[in-house]
Amino acid sequence: MSTRLWPTAHDETINSNLAATGGALSEPVNVSELTVYIVDDEEPMRNALRRMLVAADIKVECFASASEFLGTDVDSRRGCVLLDIAMPGMSGLELQASLADRGVRIPIIFLTGTHHVADAVLAMKAGAVDFMQKPVENSILVARIRLALEGESGEISVVDDMNEIRAKIATLTAREHEVMQLVVLGNTSKMTGRSLGMSYRTAEVHRSRIMRKMEADSLAELVRMVLDVKSGLH
Repeated sequence: MSTRLWPTAHDETINSNLAATGGALSEPVNVSELTVYIVDDEEPMRNALRRMLVAADIKVECFASASEFLGTDVDSRRGCVLLDIAMPGMSGLELQASLADRGVRIPIIFLTGTHHVADAVLAMKAGAVDFMQKPVENSILVARIRLALEGESGEISVVDDMNEIRAKIATLTAREHEVMQLVVLGNTSKMTGRSLGMSYRTAEVHRSRIMRKMEADSLAELVRMVLDVKSGLH
């Protein structure tokens, strides 16, 4: 995994998704006054994340399930949610939908062990500001959490930097464009190959080249880039 903290495109994702859910808090506050709400059913993971955030001087509260978090006064929560996807009972995606139904406007960062790009697509389209796959370096996770908190506090503004992503997309061949469109829709290499009349191995080669040209560290990051460009908000 690259040690890059976050391409500028990720700043755009946070801002566009904050805008889609009503923007930053109506009354700006200091980042130090905001809290990260960890929702994960694995106690060792919750404890490790708590220690990491406390060491970074970030306020944190932990919840063992989505229902436990929803059982609190979620409407008054200020900060961001660090959320797992696969949990007993209500899943992370279901919690995201429930918060949206209640009109709760709070940035959500998914941190999950799943490698299903379809989950990343659903989460990002529903307004998540980030989708990260475990394991992730502490410094990278803290940096992304801080950026989400800054967006929530109103300390960051939208920066039009889509030209960088568009320039990368322009380096793709026509075939790579076709493969990328299917990949970001959640298709596996096997499904992509079947749709485009190519072998699984050929689809894998194209996907590898796309990741290299787009400088994406993960499929989730590729999804974010493509959704940014397609959002029409920039």
